[in-house]
Formats: sequence, C-alpha cells, structure tokens
Amino acid sequence: MLRKRREYLPLNGENFVYDGSVAYNKSVVQWVKNVLIPILKGEYNLKLCVHERDFPVGGFINDTIVQHMRESRRIILVLSNSFANSDWCMFELKIAHSMHIEDNVDVIAILIEEIEAKNMNNSMKVLLNNTTYVG
Repeated sequence: MLRKRREYLPLNGENFVYDGSVAYNKSVVQWVKNVLIPILKGEYNLKLCVHERDFPVGGFINDTIVQHMRESRRIILVLSNSFANSDWCMFELKIAHSMHIEDNVDVIAILIEEIEAKNMNNSMKVLLNNTTYVG
C-alpha cells in the first residue's frame, strides 16, 4: 500500500539529492574522475552521485543503484565497450531507460569510444538509436 501511495506523490526538483547519477564501468574510472567530474562539478557546479564515493557499504547493490538514480535529477551513462560487457552496467542502463519512459527522467549518454558490434546488445541499440548522445 505504501509503495503504491509513493507512486502518486508529485516530485518537484527540490526533492533531488543529486543533479546527476553517473553510471560507468570501472575500467573508465580515471576518465570519469579526471575529465567528467571536474567539468560537471567545476564548470557547472553539479552535485554528482558516483558509486565509489556515494554508495553505502553493505547494502544490496541493485537497491542502492535504483535509490540513487531516483534521488537524481538526471542519469548520465558513460558508454564504453566495458560498459556494454558489464551486467551491472546493463542493469543501470535498463533502469535509466525505464525511468526515462515512466518518470520522464533525462538520460544523458556519453559515448567515449565506438561500441563494437559484438558488444552491442538490444538495450544498447535502443539507447543509441533513440537518444542524442555526446561522442
């Protein structure tokens, strides 16, 4: 009953904890830390959720991902071949896609390398075919 009730509560922009939740594979963590975060935080003063820093220890990872995405105004996906090969990253992509459709959450895709055809699954194809992305 409580869950159903929450779905009907309107959210305004002031209820967000983060300006953006950043989803990426650990293989590109240095790019995220050295390039993306300094630009978004330094130049645009955005408060970002990144899992190494903001996810609590000991919680269920899937619940934590969903919670932090829901607490974010937008979702930023840093796409790479390692992202496409990661089950956790694909989970994040599917949650982001679902939130975009159901809750009108902005999803920003940053393509940091060309995704090889062998790594392109249906979820990734749908994202790249239906979303404007930065490359």
